[in-house]
Amino acid sequence: MLYKIANFYAAFFANKLFYKWNKLLFHCALRGLGIHNSETRKRSGEESFLRNILNQKGNQSNTNKNLVVFDVGANVGNYSLYIKKINPNTEIYAFEPHPKTFQKLEKTASQNGFNAFNVGCGDAEGTLIIYDYAQNDGSSHASLYKGVMEDIYQKESIATEVEIIPLDPFIEKLMTENKISQIDLLKIDTEGHELAVLQGAKSILEKGIVKAIHFEFNAMNIISRTFFKDFMDLLPNYDFYRMLPDSLHKIEKYDPIYDEIFAFQNIVAFKK
Repeated sequence: MLYKIANFYAAFFANKLFYKWNKLLFHCALRGLGIHNSETRKRSGEESFLRNILNQKGNQSNTNKNLVVFDVGANVGNYSLYIKKINPNTEIYAFEPHPKTFQKLEKTASQNGFNAFNVGCGDAEGTLIIYDYAQNDGSSHASLYKGVMEDIYQKESIATEVEIIPLDPFIEKLMTENKISQIDLLKIDTEGHELAVLQGAKSILEKGIVKAIHFEFNAMNIISRTFFKDFMDLLPNYDFYRMLPDSLHKIEKYDPIYDEIFAFQNIVAFKK
């Protein structure tokens, strides 16, 4: 039936006269699929998702331990702060490599009782260059990819060297010290570097220590040459969902037409 409807539509509307109309329908359809809904936490689906996962896990009676959240690419700490607002007992580890941005994050963390680290996360230990607006250094758009600044945002960039660590040894150390036993939520917002962060956490992901992963998939992944399929291939033991304003839509089967859309969207992966 869907094929017949699409065939009928193409026969009558696939022409120059309706091109602008078709673009409008396309953009509206993207919104309905949970894409480009970045105006607010509520519209993007973050509010509903975080309230559900934090309250649900927080109310579980089979554990006396606090929830553990890793906020990778924390910027000034708004995501961590929102989590604390929902569930004040959540134990948060926030990572931000940009020195100027970290100053604000460190202050927020100190005032609100969570941990902040002036490092970025990736697939190996070392140093990398982070790029930001030359006229607004320390913004929320800073990226390890120069093309994000100059090709996507089309602005002059400024470069800063930052420290990068893989998550595997960091988390294994915390577990050895009995500070954590699992990670309830791993949030990654690294402007195109999300796959590398997960590659640096491959060991703990394979062990099932991370229960849920929240990351963005957007135009920055064009610059980093990362496909949605790369995430699915790296995480075979996770089910993938796209956020909608008040729910999650399960991605049952990989389909490039619906999955390789390089525009803002919130993706969640739950351990099977």
